[in-house]
Amino acid sequence: MKISINTFHLEEHAGAVLQAYALSRTLQGMGHDPELLAYARSVRGGDGRTLKQRIMRIATRKSETSRQYAAFRARFLRESERLYHSHEEVAAHPPQADAYLCGSDQIWNPELLAGNRFDPAYFLQYGPPDVPRISYAASFGGFMPGPGEEALLRTYLSSFSAISVREPAARERLSKILGREVALTLDPTLLLDDYTELLQPIPEAGPYVLLYALQNSPEIRQSAKDVADHFGLPIWSAGGPLVTWRVLGRRIEVHSPSQWVNLIHGAAAVVTNSFHGVAFSLLFKKPVVFTPLTGTMASRNDRMIHLCDTLGVARDVIPSDVAAAIRREINWESVARRLAEYRESSLQFLRRALEVG
Repeated sequence: MKISINTFHLEEHAGAVLQAYALSRTLQGMGHDPELLAYARSVRGGDGRTLKQRIMRIATRKSETSRQYAAFRARFLRESERLYHSHEEVAAHPPQADAYLCGSDQIWNPELLAGNRFDPAYFLQYGPPDVPRISYAASFGGFMPGPGEEALLRTYLSSFSAISVREPAARERLSKILGREVALTLDPTLLLDDYTELLQPIPEAGPYVLLYALQNSPEIRQSAKDVADHFGLPIWSAGGPLVTWRVLGRRIEVHSPSQWVNLIHGAAAVVTNSFHGVAFSLLFKKPVVFTPLTGTMASRNDRMIHLCDTLGVARDVIPSDVAAAIRREINWESVARRLAEYRESSLQFLRRALEVG
């Protein structure tokens, strides 16, 4: 079955690209033919960042990063030949497929999009009406739909044969709005248990503690120091283009999804406030400490808390006492067992959804 996927995969962000990679590989393993819709979403215009931060973002978005992300997509992802820039363009020339699938990532968060409005393209409002429509682990982020958005959701999702989201709060909210079953499924990156094709030794790497930060805080810096002191290792600091603060230890510029995965795989331990930072640390059986995000980013903590609760590692990964937590050995056998159960239920959702199609 040919499956057209619409998600955030044209970002120069490791998590966004890797979730598309993992979902594609999963569908291929099930015998399907996935294709990513090359959809260049229109992002929100005013992002509330300071002038200095915007300048830093432009300055650090080097051509090397763009080149390597493009190379990764060309090698590992199959994309539509046509590049789309709007819902109208997709509706005029819809992809030819046996099923349409949207998700994962915050594709249903209008606060990330131009005009602060839902984008019909991310609700698969294009193409023949008889093509099955499925959402997999879609997310609203921290957005709370009001009456107007609820009406749109009922309209947009009425034709979906199967719906799943990635956060418990989103499932509860959407179930009430739609009056139908909404499944809770695993982030696509955790559907795979083998990332061998992306792994390679890091040149001249010695043992290190990786600090991967999306947001600066005194807490995450102290956690990194505590973990590094425990292991007696240097800190390697990596982050997005807005990491403008003075780094701890050695600063690492990350230019590709593969490099990002390898940094986690090669670390002795990881300190992060990134969901995917924790997800890959657990996949690679690395001790990891998560420092919750604050302010406008705090809503992103929900899926992290849910994942850690589900895998039974909340007190180890989101500890009140970092020093005590890092001395404990995570029960990796238990983590693997719980993850396998969650993975299987998510795969069953996909199988049933595609069988209906």
